[in-house]
Amino acid sequence: MIGSLRRVAGKHRKWLQALLGTLLLAVVIHRSQPARLVEYLFRAPLALLIPWLAFYYLVTVFSWGCGVYSLLRRINPGGWWRLLGASFKLQVLSVLVPGRLGDLGLMYFLRDRYTPGQGGAVLVVDKMITLVVNLLLAGCGLAVVFSWWVALLFALATVAGFVLLFWFFLKCPRELLRWRVLESLLTRLEGFRSELRATLADHRALAVNLFLTCFRYLLAGVSMVLLLHWFGASLPLWLVVLIQSLGQFVTFIPITTMGIGVQEATSVYLFGLYGVAPAVVLAVGLWGRAIYLAFIVLVYGVWLARME
Repeated sequence: MIGSLRRVAGKHRKWLQALLGTLLLAVVIHRSQPARLVEYLFRAPLALLIPWLAFYYLVTVFSWGCGVYSLLRRINPGGWWRLLGASFKLQVLSVLVPGRLGDLGLMYFLRDRYTPGQGGAVLVVDKMITLVVNLLLAGCGLAVVFSWWVALLFALATVAGFVLLFWFFLKCPRELLRWRVLESLLTRLEGFRSELRATLADHRALAVNLFLTCFRYLLAGVSMVLLLHWFGASLPLWLVVLIQSLGQFVTFIPITTMGIGVQEATSVYLFGLYGVAPAVVLAVGLWGRAIYLAFIVLVYGVWLARME
């Protein structure tokens, strides 16, 4: 019986995640004064929202592509425009694939220029840098929003997790990998460990990637401050950045498609601690999602047109 349920859940996982996200979002909307939410949605300054968010999404994708390219140039210079095109295609995949796994599509789009080991090593380093920045900001957010004791426990758990992760990727003997999935993964990614060490040794590329990652977090904070201001709320930039980092840390867990419901519930709770009305937070989030999906449809349309 349990085995049958697991097979059904695995087969329909995407639909179940979408359903769970929709139900969670419905609960959040129901508990956040739906009448006021509708009012804020219709009063949204679309003449400001649409151009700004379009600019924000373009700059975000462009800067991520630049960060990845800084790590790939050591292996095979050139191909910048192709990498940028792949970066936009990954935005489409991120909607279809749970969590951050859509970025693995980069290995497929650039498979004739980089081996799986090279592409995998660069993606792991890029994600690790993003994770480090997010965890540092989230730890500061825990200290500000909750207490320093919570932040200290979080920091200890984070350090232990990174030590274990680096040991697994760089030092773990293959004989210990009894779990078939992990063993086959490292076997297929030929040269992964050597490429990972070489990527970590390129300090200049790491610094560029780190700078661009911090820039994206800062830009996300500026964007949220502007959106809240246009909806009549106000918070300092540093606090918004910390709150967003806490929220993003939660949405790293692939519970629902695109973090729908989870992101809204987390944002309503955290921003509510500082007096921002739930209807305002939801209106900002829903319009942001709607414009982002329109951006994805446009990217997908261009992608299909270029395939013809």
